[in-house]
Amino acid sequence: PVAEHADVTLSDKHRAELHASGIADETIAAAGLYTASNGDIAKILGWQPKHCDWGSGVVYPFADEYSRVKLDFPRSYEGKPIKYESPRNAPNRAFFPPGFWELLPSADTIVISEGEKKALAVSQLGIPCIGLVGVWGWQEKRQRLDTGKAYGKRHLIDKLKRIDWRDRNVVIVFDSDAVRNAWVQLAEARLADMLTQPGASVRVARIP
Repeated sequence: PVAEHADVTLSDKHRAELHASGIADETIAAAGLYTASNGDIAKILGWQPKHCDWGSGVVYPFADEYSRVKLDFPRSYEGKPIKYESPRNAPNRAFFPPGFWELLPSADTIVISEGEKKALAVSQLGIPCIGLVGVWGWQEKRQRLDTGKAYGKRHLIDKLKRIDWRDRNVVIVFDSDAVRNAWVQLAEARLADMLTQPGASVRVARIP
């Protein structure tokens, strides 16, 4: 069954999942979240896996005709499920929940989370929150050697460059595996360095 709210078409199953994460109907409608299935997901992502269908999932529209999809039955890579799929070969983008830019001028604290859903939940509290597509989703893609190793100076993606970070309090809140994952901790440290340079005061919060 499909329920319709404010021009957003979302399955009852997906709406219940979002409610369970604390996302209100008003936020769902404002963010334009909707349910998509195999063919539509292939068009959104620009590709289709061999030997299987995408199934169904929740679409998170960003801007500039870019969206990501949280799949009901994600594929695995190196033994881990890829819960969110991004358009193929697209540069990193940041997710700005509805109202972010309106909250920003009067806010002294900005939260940076991992993922769109957490960003929506925090934004409902009146706190501007940016959702990254991954722990390294804040940086422009770097050049790579033939071995695949990236090199060169790191740069913030364009939308993050638009923010005046001077005298801002920034809280980085990545997923709970950060406490035992050195790669995630490195991403936190590099992001903190990038934001401290223009004058932000950065802290890291741990999710139990």
